[in-house]
Amino acid sequence: RANVTVGQPFLLVALSDSRGIKRISPLATPQPVAFEPGTGVGSLRQGIHAPVTLAALQQKEGLNADFTLTLAG
Repeated sequence: RANVTVGQPFLLVALSDSRGIKRISPLATPQPVAFEPGTGVGSLRQGIHAPVTLAALQQKEGLNADFTLTLAG
């Protein structure tokens, strides 16, 4: 469609309190991607996100979202 603009896709993890994050590994994709603070979504205020490539989303098997998140409490 000519009137649709696709932005940068990203993987989002919403949390009730981001201060509880102790450690997070990079997103394990062919080229590891670091998570960044915030969700980028107005209605989800707390969390983290990692940009993903359109090519990664178009793979037949989909996106393998492998990462380790260590939380306090």
